[in-house]
Amino acid sequence: MPALLRGVGLTAHRAVGTNLLIGFALGLFAFATHALLGQVEWDLLAAGVAGALPGGWLGARLTGRLSEETLRRAIGIALLAIAVAFVVEVVVG
Repeated sequence: MPALLRGVGLTAHRAVGTNLLIGFALGLFAFATHALLGQVEWDLLAAGVAGALPGGWLGARLTGRLSEETLRRAIGIALLAIAVAFVVEVVVG
């Protein structure tokens, strides 16, 4: 996401959509590979999809309504939260 915002210079709205499309494509190929190898937890996948569908719909609607500045701040907060979670996992884990 930072590369799309700063490196490529996309607006936050375009960066969010582009990032999601890239993630979807990578995830689709990874899923296909793991499915062919029989390494998919189908119950967990169903639970994830059940939460992702309404979350994706809500996120897309909300993203379209936020200002550029607010969306950039939200992206920054999300990236910081992920970084903190990684640090905690390494320290505690």
